[in-house]
Amino acid sequence: NPRPNPAFIGGAAILAACLYSGYGIWNATHPRVKEITVRMQGLPEAWQDRKLVQITDLHLGLTFGLTFIGRVVGMVNAQTPSVVVITGDLFDGGDASLEQFISPLSRIRAPLGVYYVTGNHEIYLGAERALAVARRAGIRVLEDEMTVIDGLQIVGVGYPRRGEPKDNAAAVRGIAGFDPGRPSILLYHSPVQIPEVKAAGVRLQISGHTHHGQIFPVGWLTRLIYGRYYRGLNEEDGIAVYTSPGTGAWGPAMRTGNTPEVTVIRLKP
Repeated sequence: NPRPNPAFIGGAAILAACLYSGYGIWNATHPRVKEITVRMQGLPEAWQDRKLVQITDLHLGLTFGLTFIGRVVGMVNAQTPSVVVITGDLFDGGDASLEQFISPLSRIRAPLGVYYVTGNHEIYLGAERALAVARRAGIRVLEDEMTVIDGLQIVGVGYPRRGEPKDNAAAVRGIAGFDPGRPSILLYHSPVQIPEVKAAGVRLQISGHTHHGQIFPVGWLTRLIYGRYYRGLNEEDGIAVYTSPGTGAWGPAMRTGNTPEVTVIRLKP
């Protein structure tokens, strides 16, 4: 009946923790490309098989810098997307110099445009400051606005500015020219109010925010909060929702139990 050596057990536990943490740090800084297909009723023929690329939750300034965004832009451009959408938390950190990111962001190539909606962290650092940098980079900001591209409505709803509740369905209905009978994509930072925006006529919502928990086992908590929409693609009658795990990370630059991604969305009728 040999007794286990406490020093050996302690050393093994410390080594395992270091290896697991090291993997988490590497994983957080190396997003992968993920391709999904979304079927949409009434999709215009011009949009069939076009690539729409989503990046989200990069948290530039506080957590990640120029090296990281340079890598992400290279990955995005390598997919030759028609459209790029950024669904919030692009920037973070009140003391960060956001102007340094204008140059790399301006190198995103998408012939039909790059579109951006704010997340909660832009609100924390100052929404107008973040929006000014995005606009200088040539990114189209959609603050409760819409653009129509070859018959497809791309709608952007900005994050509530001062923490007040926001009725996303009312925001969509209030956008001039929005037609609930035509196919539409809603860009909103978090995967909430899905039945309401479905009733308003939205066919696809693209979100982020949850990070899929980022560090195990926080994913259990995000699942409790957001239900089935806390991660991945959920398709139901009349609407599809895709919630990205994010392209970057928040707080510690570490991801365990999930993978950051650049999402390539192919639309089919």
